[in-house]
Amino acid sequence: MAACQNEGDQEQLATVQSCLGDALIRIHQTIERTRHHEAHVENLFHSWQSKWGRRREQIMTRLEHIESQLNQLTQTPEPTPSLSVVHDTTEREHILGMGQI
Repeated sequence: MAACQNEGDQEQLATVQSCLGDALIRIHQTIERTRHHEAHVENLFHSWQSKWGRRREQIMTRLEHIESQLNQLTQTPEPTPSLSVVHDTTEREHILGMGQI
C-alpha cells in the first residue's frame, strides 16, 4: 500500500510541476509580449516627438514672421480716415428762397 501512495504522490507532484511549469511559461510569454509592445510604443513616441519637433520649429518660424510683419505695420502708421460733417448752405438758401421754412 505504501507503494501505491508513493505512486499517487508522484503523479500529484508531476501534475503540480506541470501546472507550475505552464504558469511560468505563460508568465514568461506575457513578459516577452509586454516588452515587445513597450518597445513598439516607445518607437512610436520617438517618431511622434521627432515629427512634432520639426513642426514646432516651423510654427515658431511662421509666428516670428507674422510678428515682424505686424511690427512693420505699426512702425509706419498710415493716415487714419476722418469723418467730417459738411453743411451745404446753397440748399438752405434755395429752400429759404422758396419760402418753405
